Amino acid sequence: MPPIKTITILCALLLFAGCIAAQTPDLDSAAVRQLLTTAKKMYKAGSISEGLDVSHDAHQRSLARFGTDNIITAHAGMHVAKGYRELNRENEALPFAEQSLVIYHRLGDIFWEASCHNEMVVCKRKMMRYAEAHDHARKAYALLLSDSAKYVSLIAGVNQNEASVYLSEKRYAEALSLLQQARYAGESLNDKEFLGTVHFHLGTAYFELNDFSRAREHYLTSLSFLRNRLSPTHAWFADLYERISRCFQKTGDSETGLKYLLKARDIYVANGTSNNNYVAFLQYFGQFYFAEEQYGEAMQQFEACLEAKETLYGKHSRYLLKTLYSMGETGIALARYDTAELYLQRGMQILRDSFHGNGQLLFPFVAQCAVLEMARNHPSESIALCDSAFALAGFNPGDPETAFPRNQVRTLCTTYARAHMSFFAASGDVLALQTADHYYGLASRLLFHDIDEISEESSREIFYDKGHEVLDDWLDARMALYRVTGKSEHALSAFVVAGQERAFLLSDAMRRSGALRYSGVPDSTLQQERLLRDNIAEAEKKLVENNYQAKKQIDSAALILNRELTDVRDNYDALMRRIERQYPAYFQLGKAPMVASVDVLQKETLEPDQAMLMYSPTKTAVYAFFLTRDTFVALQLPPAPEVEAFNHSLTSFFTDPDSHDALYDRNLEQYTALAQTLYRDLVGPLEALLPDRLIIVPGDELCNLPFEALLTGKPEAPGNWKTYPFWARQKAIRYAFSPELAMQKQPADGRNAPKPWLGIAPFSTGMPADGLEVRNAPDETFAPLPFSGEEVRTIASHMHGDVWLDTTSGAGRFRREASAYRILHLATHSRADDRQGDYSYLVLSSSGERLPARDLYQYDLSADMVVLSSCEAGGGKLINGEGIIGLVRAFTYAGAKSVVASQWVTGDQSSAELMIAFYKFLLQGMPRDQALQAARLYLMNNHPDQGHPFYWAGFRLYGG
Repeated sequence: MPPIKTITILCALLLFAGCIAAQTPDLDSAAVRQLLTTAKKMYKAGSISEGLDVSHDAHQRSLARFGTDNIITAHAGMHVAKGYRELNRENEALPFAEQSLVIYHRLGDIFWEASCHNEMVVCKRKMMRYAEAHDHARKAYALLLSDSAKYVSLIAGVNQNEASVYLSEKRYAEALSLLQQARYAGESLNDKEFLGTVHFHLGTAYFELNDFSRAREHYLTSLSFLRNRLSPTHAWFADLYERISRCFQKTGDSETGLKYLLKARDIYVANGTSNNNYVAFLQYFGQFYFAEEQYGEAMQQFEACLEAKETLYGKHSRYLLKTLYSMGETGIALARYDTAELYLQRGMQILRDSFHGNGQLLFPFVAQCAVLEMARNHPSESIALCDSAFALAGFNPGDPETAFPRNQVRTLCTTYARAHMSFFAASGDVLALQTADHYYGLASRLLFHDIDEISEESSREIFYDKGHEVLDDWLDARMALYRVTGKSEHALSAFVVAGQERAFLLSDAMRRSGALRYSGVPDSTLQQERLLRDNIAEAEKKLVENNYQAKKQIDSAALILNRELTDVRDNYDALMRRIERQYPAYFQLGKAPMVASVDVLQKETLEPDQAMLMYSPTKTAVYAFFLTRDTFVALQLPPAPEVEAFNHSLTSFFTDPDSHDALYDRNLEQYTALAQTLYRDLVGPLEALLPDRLIIVPGDELCNLPFEALLTGKPEAPGNWKTYPFWARQKAIRYAFSPELAMQKQPADGRNAPKPWLGIAPFSTGMPADGLEVRNAPDETFAPLPFSGEEVRTIASHMHGDVWLDTTSGAGRFRREASAYRILHLATHSRADDRQGDYSYLVLSSSGERLPARDLYQYDLSADMVVLSSCEAGGGKLINGEGIIGLVRAFTYAGAKSVVASQWVTGDQSSAELMIAFYKFLLQGMPRDQALQAARLYLMNNHPDQGHPFYWAGFRLYGG
């Protein structure tokens, strides 16, 4: 080879080698980036351990080739930190994240420095270092807000992660605010996967606020965004199914909840049982059984969870805390007190060793130890532990609403009060009783405050039903003070407690609705509010029509409809927040409850010949409060016998498909005995004081008691109804949901309603069947009610009213035109739902078109009176303290000043005769309560075959 050519080749080779050398960093960079891309995909697929291995490989390569101050090394360190964090190994994650943060700061890369702070927010939250997590969030915002339009996606991510910190701290209002900001950003970017995670956190916030229906809606919305973007076996879906399961359980459908929980378990098992996700599931499984009061099953799951956590994290890890607390709580429920104490003490030792006795974290363990000592009947020890727990929580009795965490402080107040009640019972120390009264009052304030944060009515009902017991305890304490001291002030305050708890949710809803009218909110905003409420009702109805409630399974149509419902609910929330900001009068009117004191009732509500009689049952007694214009009496009565058995004795013969004489005789004997016993226990002690007209405010199971059917003595001739001393012969009775609602004054002429009366009878055509034709249809086939047509035509001729028969009636027409009438009379089929009271319904067309109670909440009626001449229209779901949720309550909310309805099935002919007589006496100038009393007497005296209370005692007058 010639020398010149050799030199040329050598130069070319050297040049090529130089090019290769120059390109090697880029090639190494590309290889590392490819590894990080692979790790990212693994994390997204849920393969965390494998992703962590790849991230480590990338980090080691980058360190070896580029050193510590390179952005690729920082990226790799972030990936390693994420893997450790996902595996709950935050102590190992933290150094990598901190190293990356230093690199980004040195390089002046704002985006990645903020991203690293965002990662630190999550890491510090999981380490329960909440103040540090918030500090990292603030630093991220400071970096990003210089160009918020450019960094909108990352700001939304920081919003979401800081919201999760607030959730861990149980500061739900702050969490919701940040999550809504994150949601708006996700929607503007059309980032479906991000929206899926935001809705997941929104579901968690609403769940912790006890708003279980809203929580389920957001969890399902999360599912709709993620189902086509992640693997079906991804742990996200298992977590979602578990959360949906708990929502079903909390809303009373444990069977469906268990199905979703098992569906979640299948995914967890498919991904392996030796990882942290499956271990967390065991905790959820135990909590499910605990809520079902299957404490043995719960303890088994917690024991398995504890053993798995000890294997994964060690015996002194903070990840054991939640399980140890649950095992202590379950041990108390199982009366295994020594075992419970061991678990609670072990948890507190971990907190002392790892968190230097952090009071915020120690508080629930100390509070549970107080519960343990009460279970052991050691009130003094319980009181001492409660004092310690209050100190740890920084509780201020003068401002209980600022308590943190509020739900646990509420439970602690109740425990403290019960311990003092027990101490009083043993020692007679009145000071202990006064302390119990005070702390029951604080717990009740916290209960009402918690309810106020719940936006969805069905969730409010569930929460109030379960939390209502503290109000009964408070009433017991108040009445005990009255008995011990003899001071009337305690009896008067006991009446206020009993009245405040009665129909609290209905009164609150009506107060808020009225506040919109009278607080200066413009008509255009009111119309927008009404439109959004209509949209919510329509979206809910679509879900029902999709048979979602019946199938209890997730399909594409249900997810789409659920997302629509979530959107319109959030729009409504945004509008109401704006109204509260811009119209302070609304906030003041809507939040200030009317206190129905004895003095106000005596001066402004009761007529000279009228008395109010309120009954408040608790676990130990029935308290009766009696007042006229110049008299007030508070009594403790014995617990009432079974109201259900009494009602069964009244109705079962007439509704039993195989009725016979022996059944009739047996029921009559039981009815006669119970009617006298109930009268003796509930009315007898007050008999001498009672005037002719009564307003009865019943409570709990007494809401179902037809007081008119009680017997003041033994019948002279059991076969002759004219000889039965029914209480209805002596008293004209009307019922009220609460003293507050009894105080409402009736406006003249029905608030501008121009027409006097409307009668509706959709089933007036046809021939009655043999036997009793009742105005409901358990098999949901709607038989003809020929007497209903005669009923409305006869009454219309006297009232100069309008009549809709058969095909002329319908729910749509009723919605459009009902507000034009002062009196509405519906003679039709109806059905009460004792599981979901707002699904009780009337049938308003011959085609079977239904009007559920829940739809009536959107109505704006001007009716002085609504008469529901149909079966079970006065029935529904009984909620402690609140009363019966159903059609009567719904019509009251819609604007009806009084409602007449039956508690049970009624005969077509007897109902028609009773109603015609009722209006006849009204036209003679009688008040409504006396007119209904006279109609009952007319039926007894003129129709011997309908003298049995079944035919007339079920009809009640509610309201004015």
